[in-house]
Amino acid sequence: MTDRRETQLALAAEKERLAVTLRTMSESVLTLDETGIVRFINQAAAQLLHRDEAGIVGQPLDAVCALLDEDGSPVAPRLQKVLHAGTSLALPGYTRLTLSAHRTLLVEGGCAPVKDASGKITGAVLVLRDVTERHRLEEQMQRANKLESIGVLAGGIAHDFNNILTAILGNLSLAQEDAQDRPELARCLQEAELASNRARDLTHRLLTFAKGGDPILGAVALQQVISEVTAFTLSGLPTKVEFELSHDLWPAHADRGQIAQVVQNLVLNAAQAMPGGGILRLAACNETVHTGTDLPLIPGDYIRLTVADSGSGIPPKNLPKIFDPYFTTKRQGHGLGLATVYSIVKKHRGHIEVASTIGKGATFTVWLPALQTTATTTTPTAGSRLAAAPGHAKVLFMDDESSIVAIASKILERIGCSVEIAYDGYDAIKKYQTARAQGAPFDLVIMDLTVPGGMGGREAIQKLRELDPGVKAIVSSGYSGDPVLGDFRSFGFRGMVAKPYEIGEFSRTIQAVLDEN
Repeated sequence: MTDRRETQLALAAEKERLAVTLRTMSESVLTLDETGIVRFINQAAAQLLHRDEAGIVGQPLDAVCALLDEDGSPVAPRLQKVLHAGTSLALPGYTRLTLSAHRTLLVEGGCAPVKDASGKITGAVLVLRDVTERHRLEEQMQRANKLESIGVLAGGIAHDFNNILTAILGNLSLAQEDAQDRPELARCLQEAELASNRARDLTHRLLTFAKGGDPILGAVALQQVISEVTAFTLSGLPTKVEFELSHDLWPAHADRGQIAQVVQNLVLNAAQAMPGGGILRLAACNETVHTGTDLPLIPGDYIRLTVADSGSGIPPKNLPKIFDPYFTTKRQGHGLGLATVYSIVKKHRGHIEVASTIGKGATFTVWLPALQTTATTTTPTAGSRLAAAPGHAKVLFMDDESSIVAIASKILERIGCSVEIAYDGYDAIKKYQTARAQGAPFDLVIMDLTVPGGMGGREAIQKLRELDPGVKAIVSSGYSGDPVLGDFRSFGFRGMVAKPYEIGEFSRTIQAVLDEN
């Protein structure tokens, strides 16, 4: 009797250890009898299936746990093979567990037969692990890697494309200066220049989407950006637009290309919320934010932009996630449009928020810092007047592209400068040093930021400042994502012109740098 009692106690202790182990396991465990009826589940399995133990035990496995392969075929026949043939089954990570018509999880695990002492199959044990979140993170990583690759590709394409556009825009601007007494020709040239500027903005938006990057800040007239981008985005769509733009709107302290992308993404998002057509309202006004406001903004002057649609609205449960990367409710959406908007606005030290009522649409509100100066706003205008350089300045121009050298030389000569050309940083340093030694120093140096296979402007400016701490230099580049363009003074430059530049912008920057003490 003592041995029997000890055996019973040992079995009870072992049973308790097994029960505790199963209860504390993070994996979901279900045990089946030889007919496929669920006889036990642990707590993790009940949580995974969103059902209590009483509602599962005693039910056929098919009734409580619908498992599908990647191709959508049921896993049940293979589970039955475990019970009948005694073979184990591995469930890979793409196995889908359907809980309802609207909820599906990705799981992995396996199923193994249970046999008695004689080798007879008495049931099976099914183990499942929820890998939905792991798959989501892996997909995000893959998307991020793809975006990084796109960014590298886009950067190279944008640099070359912007060099081409610089030559096109420069020659168009010069042609407009010469065609002022021929109105019909001037109008044709103006249309060509506007189209080239759109191409410039599209390149900038591609870079912002793919790589992000610090904004290149300047004075931006939002009225023109809003109207032009909205018309372009809604072309061919059944959307009615209503504008309410203040006539005395302050210029925004912003990157024109990036803000154009903000407007485009918000307008496109609104239009997609009204697939059958509707009313899109865009408003912009000046607003001063004071200390103590609920807005997470530094006190100061801002432009408030609102984009409101008359669509079905955003469900309350989705509002907290609306700006999350890769969050989308659209079948063909990539979930990056509003995330990009959020990123751009925050990099401008602005703020964005959304409000929505089901059945009445959604309203996005953006605050952008205003620029209270007399600076000329960066709106592409046709036939910009040339700003004459003071005192017939002597300029050293460095670029490795012959087309850029040609158009820059024409512009510089047109505004009264004498020009000497260098094709890389080494050449520029040598010529700058020689001119100083001869007592005929350069008044200004303009350098391309990057030169493939040679020294670019970033390295050259450091050497030039060692030779002459007072050197006046302007940096130029077709790759607007480089941090040097966003903070050029920290790198030793006095001015910046992003390619492709137009003649008025180019000449005004030259004049401003030459006028500096």
